[in-house]
Amino acid sequence: MDELSISKRVATTILARRHVLQLGAGAVALSIMSPMARAQAYPAKPIKVIVPNLAGSGVDVSARAVTQHLSAHLGQPLVIDNRPGAGTTLGAKAVAGAEADGYTLFIGSIPTLAIGAALYASAGYDPIASFAPVASLSASPFFLVIHPSVPAKSLQEFVGHAKANPSKLTFGFGIGTHPHVLGEHFKVTTETKIISVPYRASAQSLTDLLSGRIQMNVGTASTLLPLIQQGKVKALAFTGTTRSRDLPEVPTMSECGLPQLTTYFWQGLLAPAGTSNAVIERLRRAVHKSLSSAEVQAALEKLGLEPQVTSPEELSERLASEARRWTPIVKAAGMRPE
Repeated sequence: MDELSISKRVATTILARRHVLQLGAGAVALSIMSPMARAQAYPAKPIKVIVPNLAGSGVDVSARAVTQHLSAHLGQPLVIDNRPGAGTTLGAKAVAGAEADGYTLFIGSIPTLAIGAALYASAGYDPIASFAPVASLSASPFFLVIHPSVPAKSLQEFVGHAKANPSKLTFGFGIGTHPHVLGEHFKVTTETKIISVPYRASAQSLTDLLSGRIQMNVGTASTLLPLIQQGKVKALAFTGTTRSRDLPEVPTMSECGLPQLTTYFWQGLLAPAGTSNAVIERLRRAVHKSLSSAEVQAALEKLGLEPQVTSPEELSERLASEARRWTPIVKAAGMRPE
């Protein structure tokens, strides 16, 4: 083989090796950049948002008010998928088992993430490990109300009346709901013997309260405020840290000597565990922009909800705190799913 042929072969080999190295470097760069590229492209299709409550319920209405604006910020439709059942745990279980790609999200709250997991032994998910928190959405305290026929003008008088008439008063609630646990906690704390009457849905208990079939109920301002203002029920206490701006004459639980009953019903947006930090951050920014909108704030406030803006870390801490708080309360009250 002459000298020229050898030179050509060496040159060809060098070029081939360079090509292979370039391809390898390109593959490495692609593997490094692909998560970033995917995050920038997210979302590329509609997002399903599972709401573990009935269509038309307070949680559903507030979820739609927020997701409508989230769609505008994300550039894709957010489709509500109502999955009620088993004290809202069915919806949570569906999300816990979904692919962690950011296209299945969840509207979570205390009943699902702190109460349901304690109440239902086979809920099918871990309230902490199964989800990746995105951000809080809203919060609302509760009113404890009684039927006007009950001869009590204050919470203290109601407790006294209940103790003087053991097992003669009734408390109605939707099974597995936050009011359910709060009412049971109230009975244990005040050492009153009030008969618990479970309903499939909170709305049914409210109907019986108005008719006088039950005497005590717990609910948010979105459902109880008009009835209180119309005199159809009497508000005895408010579970917020400060008094309600709509009913400033109603004392807080803390003012009534029951600070352990201070609580808020809150809602947050979550994704399946394992969802990338880049996708979580994309969603968080969109949530914060939506909640900063005067239109969204007005819509939530009309429902008796206070818009809240938190980070994933803050929501994660809240989940852990609520689980620590409510799990022993559920056990102490001897609550069981009906």
